[in-house]
Amino acid sequence: MVTAFEHDGSLRPGGTLVEATAGNTGLGLALVAALKGYRLILVIPDKMSREKILHLRAMGAEVVMTRSDVGKGHPDYYQDLAQRIASEIPGAVYVNQFSNPANPLLTRRAPRLNLEPDGSRCRRGDLRRGLGRDPHRIEPFLGRVSPKTEFVLADPEGSILLDVVEGRGLVSPGAGWWKG
Repeated sequence: MVTAFEHDGSLRPGGTLVEATAGNTGLGLALVAALKGYRLILVIPDKMSREKILHLRAMGAEVVMTRSDVGKGHPDYYQDLAQRIASEIPGAVYVNQFSNPANPLLTRRAPRLNLEPDGSRCRRGDLRRGLGRDPHRIEPFLGRVSPKTEFVLADPEGSILLDVVEGRGLVSPGAGWWKG
């Protein structure tokens, strides 16, 4: 995603990246920002672990905490707040992992899985959401090469994804579920 911003000219040397994250994408962005000399501001819901927040700060990210009890459209909702912060800082870009077309490109080109050609070695795996390797992007690939592979979602209490998995739909539309 950062490379795409560099290539289209919206992110220049010394610029600022702003992102709404529960932490995993933020960790990847912190590494890239440190290596490339960008300022990084991460807007994180207040239910994230203290350790993850300390880790992000130790990697040089500026962390802005916000409420986790509000939905899209509320000024304190983490995605809306990140977008607003980016719009107020000259030279800043809102990474927007949830809608950024560059996010899934890496996975579509080359899934980061070590499989035998017939998929026989993929019995179980640990797929983490974030960093563009979301399970729903990998599932079609594994469905072809390892049709017996099952996907299980483990998410923290209060996650928006439980309602989706149990068939009740998305309680807070636009809150980070890509499939709709």
